[in-house]
Amino acid sequence: LTYRELDEAANRLAHHLGACGVSRGDTVAVLLDRDLPLATTTLATLKAGAAYTLLDPDFPTTRLTTITGHSHATHLITTTSHNTDWLDETLQVVLLDQAAVDHLPATPPGVPITPDDTACVMFTSGSTGTPKGVATPHQALTTTLTHQHFTTTAPGDTWLQCSPIPWDAYALELFTPLLHGA
Repeated sequence: LTYRELDEAANRLAHHLGACGVSRGDTVAVLLDRDLPLATTTLATLKAGAAYTLLDPDFPTTRLTTITGHSHATHLITTTSHNTDWLDETLQVVLLDQAAVDHLPATPPGVPITPDDTACVMFTSGSTGTPKGVATPHQALTTTLTHQHFTTTAPGDTWLQCSPIPWDAYALELFTPLLHGA
């Protein structure tokens, strides 16, 4: 998948999310396997002006309901391969469907986003009790990714996305290579 193809796919999906009622300031829960649609959906959610909170398909139902409830998610993006019987009736499901997005514009949706808008809601492990959500604004995520000194990244480098999907390291492993042409 090229950078251009990823960008266009994320733009199309962002337009689709907007048509499904996702708007700036919403939080969208993402329940997908580690694959290209996860990367595309993460970017599309941000392009739609919403924040993402990532769900591990292997999490127990109680953890999924806790995260979607505490994050105030309005929508859940998933596929038919994932069980959604646990869903709260207020959470609108958006099934990934390539046919539904193929005809949409490949251009950015043009949703205004500020540095203070929430980019993601990550949850602590819950080892000391109930998992706690941490709302991270675009500014904090961008600063972390562009002003870090613990690794160098250059065009042509290859990164492995291996952290658990809901961890903060997922953002590092997804966005760092994208921001540096790796």
